[in-house]
Amino acid sequence: MDTSNEKTTGTTAERQAVPPLKVYLIALAVVGAGIMIVHEGPMHIAGRVITSLQKLVLGI
Repeated sequence: MDTSNEKTTGTTAERQAVPPLKVYLIALAVVGAGIMIVHEGPMHIAGRVITSLQKLVLGI
């Protein structure tokens, strides 16, 4: 019976090792998407400000 328990424990440990990998990959995807959204916002605003300043300075 000890051998059965060890095999079951090993299988349980292997099953527990897989979900954290999936969780890390999902978290990485969410963080990456969040960074892209945050990065896109300020850059878009800065682009508008620079365009407005160019129009004022160059008179276009």
